[in-house]
Amino acid sequence: MINKEQMQKNLKENILMLRKFKGINSEVAREARLECLNSLGVDTSTFERSSLSSEAVSSNIESFIGTYNIPTGVVGPIALKHEGGTVENIFTLVGTTEGALVASMNRGSAILRASGGFQAIVQKQRMLRAPIFQFENLYEANYFSTWIQEKIEELRVYLKKYSKHSNLIEIKTNLMGKNVDSKFYYTTGDASGQNMTTICTWHACLWIEKEFFKSANFKIKDFVLEGNGASDKKISYASIQGGRGVDVVAECFLSHEILEKKLKVSAKDLLKWFNISYQLTTFDGMLGNNVNVANAIAAMFVTAGQDLACLVESSVGFLQLEPHEKGIYFSLKLPKLVIGTVGGGTGLPQAKAVLQMMDCYGPGKVERFAKLIAGFALGLEISTISAMVSGQFAIAHERLGRNKPVDYLDIKKLDTSFFQNNKIIQKNEKITFIENLTECNGIVMELSSKNTPKAIGFSHWEIFSEGKKENAILKNKATSRETLNCMYLMTGMIDPKLAKYFMMYQESSEFIGCHSRELALCEFFKKNKTVSVPRVYGTYLNEDSETYFILMQYLNTSEMKVMNSENDVHLWDDGLITKAITQVTKLHKDLNEFDIEKFETSKSKETLFEFSEYSIEILRDQYEKRYPGLEDLFNKSLNYLKNNSNKENTLFKVCIHNDFNPRNIAYSNDEKFYFYDWELATSGLPHRDILELYLFCLHSPNLKMSFDEISELHRKLWSDKDILPAQWREGYKEVLSDFIVSRLVFYLLGHQLRHYSFLDQLVRNVINFNQKERIL
Repeated sequence: MINKEQMQKNLKENILMLRKFKGINSEVAREARLECLNSLGVDTSTFERSSLSSEAVSSNIESFIGTYNIPTGVVGPIALKHEGGTVENIFTLVGTTEGALVASMNRGSAILRASGGFQAIVQKQRMLRAPIFQFENLYEANYFSTWIQEKIEELRVYLKKYSKHSNLIEIKTNLMGKNVDSKFYYTTGDASGQNMTTICTWHACLWIEKEFFKSANFKIKDFVLEGNGASDKKISYASIQGGRGVDVVAECFLSHEILEKKLKVSAKDLLKWFNISYQLTTFDGMLGNNVNVANAIAAMFVTAGQDLACLVESSVGFLQLEPHEKGIYFSLKLPKLVIGTVGGGTGLPQAKAVLQMMDCYGPGKVERFAKLIAGFALGLEISTISAMVSGQFAIAHERLGRNKPVDYLDIKKLDTSFFQNNKIIQKNEKITFIENLTECNGIVMELSSKNTPKAIGFSHWEIFSEGKKENAILKNKATSRETLNCMYLMTGMIDPKLAKYFMMYQESSEFIGCHSRELALCEFFKKNKTVSVPRVYGTYLNEDSETYFILMQYLNTSEMKVMNSENDVHLWDDGLITKAITQVTKLHKDLNEFDIEKFETSKSKETLFEFSEYSIEILRDQYEKRYPGLEDLFNKSLNYLKNNSNKENTLFKVCIHNDFNPRNIAYSNDEKFYFYDWELATSGLPHRDILELYLFCLHSPNLKMSFDEISELHRKLWSDKDILPAQWREGYKEVLSDFIVSRLVFYLLGHQLRHYSFLDQLVRNVINFNQKERIL
């Protein structure tokens, strides 16, 4: 640590060093600057490596030390519809640190593709400088205003010697007392033109000063190159109306079907709130009327080598919505888009690559670039305003832009001493991190990991003990609140109203306490040396860092006969399912010593019923024809649960797995079962685990046992309960109804966001099972 006295001494020396390299961009100069900053206690390690050489940026920056990384994402393709009717699909890259932006731009691009594309027209391209000329009195100023209009053509020809690409097209003057406020308008080809118009206007002022003296009997008293009238990197009505940058307009049409099915909003609601918003922007004096075009433009400016300071004026936008009997007409006007496809930062390697990706690099491309910016911005406008009206806006930002201030534990930095001190491994053992295992993540864990910077999921470790090596897996869990939040956001992405129903249901859902429940069960398994689960080395819980993990046996697929078999159940035959039922029943009995009740939530089912009913309603169009009988079966299940939810249970309940299917069961080469992922464990009829496994495996060509045989096998394993076959079978009404309403519905919803290969066959199995067995 550098003390203040030393830092002050270093500061004086460094100022002298920096002066030595002032105006020099070289590697020697860059290293000297980095050394100066280091001596002042500044950590420059993230800047020391640069993909750009000092010489490559000599015309872009001074006092160069390195480059700054900005997260970059891909957006598109967006569909540009040309005048002849052909449609071109185009990708771009955008830079941002704002979560949800890229997702929303991609949604907007997808909507434009679905609607047939957007069209765009460039009306004009201009750049201006605004010198002020000072005179002795008003009459002299007025004489000058007339004189300069007569000299425009002569001046235009003269300025060609200073720029091949700029063309003086107009000079406007305005008397401000004895001063003449002038505006020199140019076209500047494919460059934004700020530098070339500065140079041209400077030489124009010198020429004017000289030529005016020849034709008048008085001199220009003084002039300044820029009197701030150009609104350079600022917003003004004058620059909007007179022109500064590219003036571009984009349009598209969205049908009622696209609005309602893809954007989850009606034309009526969208127009209502847009018109109310327009009134408020007018009342507030807002310059322009748009939702957030600056987001799209800034993100594209970053990656395409544009002048970032011009964002403030380039983001003036006018969004327009017009009702149509078949939907809504949208247009977006960007009147002062200050952009270029040559010069400035466009020649830097990454900017050049992005522009080339869009076929927007070099001469003759600026109009195309303007159209694409307008199109991507229009897509974002449509996505954002629809999300706001439908209620998805806050949901998306909570899901994609979460930034919770928690000091999360870095799993990869854990060492042997950490595991030993927390009694997870023995003192004579060592442990080493190998890799993260993203392919092992289950549905709940995968969804949760997308909503937090915390390292949720599985990782592979090696434990060394007395010359032996054991493979272990560390499961770092999401909290139940993170899981519920993720489920809420997932439902919101499907339908905002569905998210409201889930919010009402979540406090009584099976996800409450899922993280602490599994850790407690694993400690129980460790203490009792339970044989039908992976070996548990230990668990760790830290509320402050929200760390809840389990270190357990790594199940190597090469050592398993059956594992992760939900998509291929052909190995599940009569013998295997009999062994599984027998083993899990034994475990159910052992778990009588585990107090699952303390992890239970309210048993009220009313909010679940409302959530599930609405889920089926919004899924009806997708599944009604594909799965005949599904909705009828759902209604029967719902009615059964409603009619029996308050009745006293005549059977008995145990701690069940509650997610007992081939996704969570392994069977080893040495004929040993491993049941894992206990986060949804709950108190319920033992029938629940048996039925779920059977429903997943029902279509196996090697499973010949009838359901009556399965049920009777299971009943006899509980012979101590002395329950008659008919009464035992009655329990399957409850668990089948519960499986359909509380689990199958969630699978169908999750399938909207992630493809579940097993789902199609599972739904058919459930329908076929009930039709044959007449359970409901």
